[in-house]
Amino acid sequence: MAIARAMMIMAVQCLSDFRRDWALAMQAEFDVAAEAGNALSFAFGCLLGAWREVPTHEKGRFAIASYFLAIGVIVPLGGLLLSSVASGYSYLAPAEAGAGNIFGSGRPVFPVTYANQSGLSLLAILTFGLGLGHLYIAWVILDRNWMRVAVAGRIGAAVMATIVTFTGVLFLYDTCALPQVVAIAIELSAIWLLARWHADLTDDDSWQPKPHSR
Repeated sequence: MAIARAMMIMAVQCLSDFRRDWALAMQAEFDVAAEAGNALSFAFGCLLGAWREVPTHEKGRFAIASYFLAIGVIVPLGGLLLSSVASGYSYLAPAEAGAGNIFGSGRPVFPVTYANQSGLSLLAILTFGLGLGHLYIAWVILDRNWMRVAVAGRIGAAVMATIVTFTGVLFLYDTCALPQVVAIAIELSAIWLLARWHADLTDDDSWQPKPHSR
């Protein structure tokens, strides 16, 4: 029964933004199906129908794009930044082979001098903060709070500029920060396009940013 109710919650959430009437009807019919002992099969059918319905609406396609960008792109990039600090801060420099050529995972070619070692802790802190910022941006994107997305994006861009500046000083002639710059530039562009898409959607109270508790 718990599994069936969880599936119904997912189905209702998939439809709540653009087929609220259907979602409410499914909830009412679920109680009848549960009394008849068909809760699981009914919930599975509702969930399957909801998944099929989502891509047919613009708001559904927007929701899919939002989850893909937040969970499929921004969260992994944030995890990559955090893991780079946890593994000794590899600066995401391009590796010689493998996935590092795309995401960057090697270490700077030029060694760090003793005089520059004091700057490494600051770079690690900035990178860690940038990784946490990615997780926060992913959360507020799904919450559809574009004001907080904009603020977090500006802070992230400033942190990235600081990282590039410090990296240029510590590792002269090395390009170890470039993969981060390119990835974040693409990421911010995608967020901007998503925000523009949201602005073009039909004005609906159910599609506004959710209020935050204080």
